[in-house]
Parts: sequence; structure tokens; C-alpha cells
Amino acid sequence: MTTKKHNNRNKLRGNASMTTKRDMLLTLVFLRFICSRFNEQREKIRASVLVLPCGRSAHTEAGWFAGQGKKVFAYIPNKDCFEPELMYKLFTKVCISLEELIMELK
Repeated sequence: MTTKKHNNRNKLRGNASMTTKRDMLLTLVFLRFICSRFNEQREKIRASVLVLPCGRSAHTEAGWFAGQGKKVFAYIPNKDCFEPELMYKLFTKVCISLEELIMELK
């Protein structure tokens, strides 16, 4: 999202047409609104589920939730494709079945 805002800002400073500049400005306003709403709602979230395997962004989000004292569950749908990681001890629980995850979330 930050990249999108940066790209739009650069286009606004360039030689783009008025229509393009208007569209970019509307996009920036919309992104700012969405970001503020997301941050408000994120505070209300009580638990997070990290579905493995996943990328760095998902791990960063899970770490943020854990740092906020919220429950974080790691879900491993296919344990054969999983490499154990010491940092997963930071999470509330590592679940290896969907039933176990659902029971923990209740």
C-alpha cells in the first residue's frame, strides 16, 4: 500500500493529464481512508490465524498480533511440507488439524 501511495504521489508531480491527476488524487484519498479504517478494526481483533506455509508479510502480521498480546494460532494443514521453527513458540498454539483450530478459536 505504501508503494501504491508513493507511485501515485510521483505521478501527481509529473506531466500527467488533469484526468490522470484527478484519478491519482482520488486513489490517495481512498487509500488513506482504507488505512485508517483498517487500523481501527485491527485493534478490535481478538485472535489471528497464520496458515502455513506463508510469506514474510503474514509472519510479520502474526508477530505484530503476538506483540500486542493477542492470540495467534499457527495452522499447518499439511504437516509433511512443514519445517519446524523455534519462533512459533511465540504463538498461542500450533494446530495441525482444522478441528483442533476451530476448537481453540471457540
